[in-house]
Formats: sequence, structure tokens, C-alpha cells
Amino acid sequence: MKTIEEIKNIKKFISNNNLTLLYFSSPDCSVCKDLLLKIKNLLQTYDEISSAYINIKKVKKVGSEFSIFSMPTILFFIDGKETLRKSRYVGLDNFKKELDRYLKLYRK
Repeated sequence: MKTIEEIKNIKKFISNNNLTLLYFSSPDCSVCKDLLLKIKNLLQTYDEISSAYINIKKVKKVGSEFSIFSMPTILFFIDGKETLRKSRYVGLDNFKKELDRYLKLYRK
């Protein structure tokens, strides 16, 4: 998972990849740290998804730019369009099911 520290680079990352997952969190959030490890493990089974970590404390105004109101927040983009958004307490099983559903539709 790549780390991105500027809004313009986040936008560029989204536009340069067909399937993009962004993980927004804060280093002082214990739930964020735990979920990040689980998301990284999950993404190992999805080679086609490009992923990035964004520390909201370092990237100024990212919250308003992407409407991030709670931590952690996961955004999934297909061809530059936000397709899936999960925040706060993310159930990994449900997240995987939703991700699989969108990927199945994308691959058709």
C-alpha cells in the first residue's frame, strides 16, 4: 500500500488506476491501525486494486475534499468514480462481499 501526502497526488493516483482503494486514517486511532493491517492482508488477494494510505493529519484539507468525517474511512473507486465508502467500524466480511460484487460487475 502506497502512502500519499498531497491532495493533488491522491487525485492523480485515482485517475491513473482503474481500481483504487484509499484508506484514510489518523496515527493516533487504534481502530484505524488494527483495520489497516486487516485491509492490507485482504488486498493481497486483489492484484488489480491499487491502494494508498492517507494520514489525515499530514494531508491538509483532505477531509473536506473527500468528505471524510470519521476514522477510518475506506473509499473504493472504479474508473475514477467513487463506488464504495465505509467508515468507522468496518465489518471486514461485509466489505469483502461488497468489493467482490463490484469487481464481478467490473470484470464483465
